[in-house]
Amino acid sequence: MSKSLVALSGGVDSSVAAFLTKEKGFETFGITLKLNSAAADENSCLDCDDISLAKQVCDTLGIKHEVIDFCPDFEKNVIDRFVGGYLNGETPNPCVDCNRYIKFPKMFQLADDVGAEFVVTGHYAQIEKSGDRFLLKKGAYDMKDQSYVLYSLKQSQLSRIMFPIGNMKKDEVRQIASTLGFLNSNKPDSQDICFVKDNDYVSYIENRLSKKFEQGDFVDKNGNFIAKHMGIISYTIGQRKGLGIASTEPYYVIGKDVEKNQVILGRMADQFSESMIVKNVNFIPFDSIEKEYRCSVKIRYKHKEAPAALIPLGSDKVKVIFDEAQKAVTKGQSAVFYDGDYVVGGGIIE
Repeated sequence: MSKSLVALSGGVDSSVAAFLTKEKGFETFGITLKLNSAAADENSCLDCDDISLAKQVCDTLGIKHEVIDFCPDFEKNVIDRFVGGYLNGETPNPCVDCNRYIKFPKMFQLADDVGAEFVVTGHYAQIEKSGDRFLLKKGAYDMKDQSYVLYSLKQSQLSRIMFPIGNMKKDEVRQIASTLGFLNSNKPDSQDICFVKDNDYVSYIENRLSKKFEQGDFVDKNGNFIAKHMGIISYTIGQRKGLGIASTEPYYVIGKDVEKNQVILGRMADQFSESMIVKNVNFIPFDSIEKEYRCSVKIRYKHKEAPAALIPLGSDKVKVIFDEAQKAVTKGQSAVFYDGDYVVGGGIIE
């Protein structure tokens, strides 16, 4: 009997993934990664209620459950990257970093320690084998597709991952959980950054650094003064509301100059970019591209895919040239490349 380690967050998706894994005959173990820390405090990704819910699921299924503490790793590879990104004028995606540096590497480490062949999660995505490559495919239903946050997975990981609910609808998952008597069957989905209370990332960063970000200048794209801003990390690319500037034509945030503590504003047309550079690229169907490659690109999680060409710039960097200019291309966000339902790869917008 093959062993499988299931990552249990306390949510309904991972819980049903554990049930389906056991139903297939795998010797199943539940692992909860404790990511709480003194810095995250009550805003942590995982609290006592989550751990209790994960334990209840394992007790109901009759499988072992263990909580493993990875607080220092989460601090270093997710929280510090998040804060550092904002300090560099970026808008980071901590969920992508968590998958890349914490959840999957740590789960595979634990799987190897106990001799488990597979790692199981409750993501809405699918894996297919094609020749000697493992492909990452969108979840069967667009409303819950989570392939965007999984683009960094390597072949060595994809060959050992199972996504049991990747071809299911959320309602189906909840129905199974309810039938089994899971206490989390109606638990709401998490929407915000897991370690930031009420999505107030500005207060979180200022409290963590014990500093208040100083006022600076709003300037136009030519460097001309427009007004004073309330702290550079308070603004994101594409933002229109909350600028506090009276104008007959709306202003939008189109850039930041961290060294000068300036937020650059423009008009609607100034938001659009015809191209961008993407770094730290990981490809899935192949190791690299040697020439122009056509695909579609998402520049953030909720973004509609846009047709584009990828131009290789080295081993892990590409230039993306859009067929039509895209709005609010944001430094620090992930750009993910698709070929139909399949993830070609992705990286970080530079």
